[in-house]
This record gives sequence, C-alpha cells and structure tokens, in this order.
Amino acid sequence: MSTWMPHANVVARKLGWRLSRLRRTVKRPRDLPGSANFVIVSFTHELSHTQVYPFHLHADRIEARYGARLHEISERDFAAADARERCPQVRWLAFQTGFDLSDEQMRSVLDKLRSVFPRARLVYLDFFAPLDLRYAAVLDPWISCYVKKQAFADFACYGRTTLGDTNLTDHYARRFGIDKPLYTFAVRPGFESKLVIGPNFCVSPHMIDRFRGRLPQGERPIDVHARIATRGVDWYQRMRDEARDAALAVQGVNTVYQGRVTQAQFYAELAASKVCFSPFGYGEVCWRDYEAIFSGALLLKPRMDHVRVEPSIFVPDETYVPLAWDCSDYEDTLRAVLADDRRRRDITHRAFERVRDYIRSDAVVDGMKALFERA
Repeated sequence: MSTWMPHANVVARKLGWRLSRLRRTVKRPRDLPGSANFVIVSFTHELSHTQVYPFHLHADRIEARYGARLHEISERDFAAADARERCPQVRWLAFQTGFDLSDEQMRSVLDKLRSVFPRARLVYLDFFAPLDLRYAAVLDPWISCYVKKQAFADFACYGRTTLGDTNLTDHYARRFGIDKPLYTFAVRPGFESKLVIGPNFCVSPHMIDRFRGRLPQGERPIDVHARIATRGVDWYQRMRDEARDAALAVQGVNTVYQGRVTQAQFYAELAASKVCFSPFGYGEVCWRDYEAIFSGALLLKPRMDHVRVEPSIFVPDETYVPLAWDCSDYEDTLRAVLADDRRRRDITHRAFERVRDYIRSDAVVDGMKALFERA
C-alpha cells in the first residue's frame, strides 16, 4: 500500500482559514473599519469558498503588493443590511451570487452594492462549475473584471445558443435525445478583456499542502479507481451511467467502483491506484481531477481541449490521458496506460509538478493584478 502524508498540515490549514475569516469578517458594512479598502461579499457554498480562500491565504501579500486590505461580508448579511449605509473608503469590491438570478435580481444586487460602496471597482467572482458566462451581459456595464475558475479556450464559443443552459447539457441532450429549452447567454463585444482565469480547486485548504509535499510512494495494487456517483438530473445521470458502464465492462482489471466511502478511504484508494477515471460532473473540471494528481494516479478523463484553466493541467498525454466523450475508447486507452509503467509515471509526475510549481510560485498573487490595477 502507498504511504500517505500526515493530516496535520491539512487540519492546520483549515483552522487558519477559519481564523482568517473570523478576524476579517463583519456582519454589516457599517462594521467595516476605516482602513478596509477591499471587501468580498461571499456566497455560502463549498464551491464558492474555494474561490474566496486564496484571498485569505495571500491576504498579507495582497496588501503588500496592491495595498488592498481584505474584509469579508456574507451575501446573506449584506442582503439584510441597510442600503443607506455608505463605505466610501472601499476601493475594490468583489462579490459572488447564486446561480439562477434573473437580470432584474442581479441589477438589484448591483444597485445596492453601488449605493453602499459608491467608489469601489466591482469585480464578479463566478464560482460555478459550467463554463458559461451567464451574467456577462447584465454585469458588463458595472464590473471591471469577471473572475472564473475555468473558461472556454476559444472565447468565440461564448454567446452560442444551447439546448439547456451549458455546453454539456447541449451535447448530452442531443446525444441522448433529451428535450431541453434553448438558452443564449449574450456576451457583448470586448467582454473578453474583462475575463480573468483565477485559481481552481488546487488552491483550497484540503489540497494545497498535499501539492506542496511529495507524491505517495509504494505499491499500487488497484488498477483503476472509478467510484462514479450517477444520481442527478436527466442528462447528468445518462452521462455518468455511460461512464460507469464503460469502467465496469473491462474484464481482468482491478477496478474500485462500488459504494460510498469516507474521504480518508477515498484518498487512500487513490494513493493505491495506478489510474483514476474522472468523468465530467455538472462542469468539466472536478475535485477528482486534482485529487488524482496529488495522489499520483494517472488522470483518465474525457477530452478537455476546449477548456482553459490555471495551471494548465489538461495537456493530452503530457499531464492527463484523454478519452472520447462517449467513452468508446475507454478499454483500449486504459489497457494501453496500464501496460506502460514508465509512460504512466512520467505523466503523473509532470501533472503533479505543474501544480506544485504553481502553488509554490507567485502565480496566484500575480494573477490578481488585473483585479487591483485595471482601470
């Protein structure tokens, strides 16, 4: 069995994150100190927290580099606050919202933000899993930056009409003959200059120290890790059923696939696995992609050429091995990587080193330059 790093660093990291939020979070805008010039209005959700965490992690460096002193208010507390409060000292206001606001609801949020923070530069933090820019049109006149964890590599893909509200719903609804309404999220000319690709799951409290350490060493008796949850909306369930069926159809391979386990067991299994099969979720990029990489399991995933992330971990046959979206080549691809130990190890090491170099560098703070310096 592969060895695994102690959990002390992860526990300390999570504790530090909670303490930072406790120290920097206020209930109402009027509670902000006079020195607070950078505020995040945060949404309460596991995914939204991963986008806010890097600002707390690097708060001191952000202040030293850009002069921005961080404080945070939850979206619920801000909604309950009096719109007549004024915080003219705030220069930068980053905010998150829910996934399904109407244009009218978003404008209401923007009106209140502008009223309370009349001099602030507005930055939108989109923590959502899909690639779309669903609020681009309504936000464009108000914001200086639109920060997203992943985006289309080709900006021309934005603004297209899809069956359902994402490119994934469109693809799988057409493949499986599922009826969906048409959606078009308009993107105005020039909006590409406002799009900023921010950190992804690798900069989160339970991952960052695993990437700062070393890959687990030892035997890997599990050929492929393929624990795939399938319950969900129609297109998602059909997609995940197809992926699970592809994994189970391969004979003579030791595949872990059945049942739910604790996170500790899940990670122990990954550290003992040669390959991790990571199908799409409601978006292309998944926690499991990064969990596979820090565990030293080769990432086997539907092709990701159309996706842009930082750092770039989806380089075919360099940092992961791609599959057809219908998993028709799953068995042949899996058997090929299982038969080539050196290729598999080279790919896993390159992927790990790419994320580790990103974590250890100034890339995260450097990438925030557009938020604080853009006119």
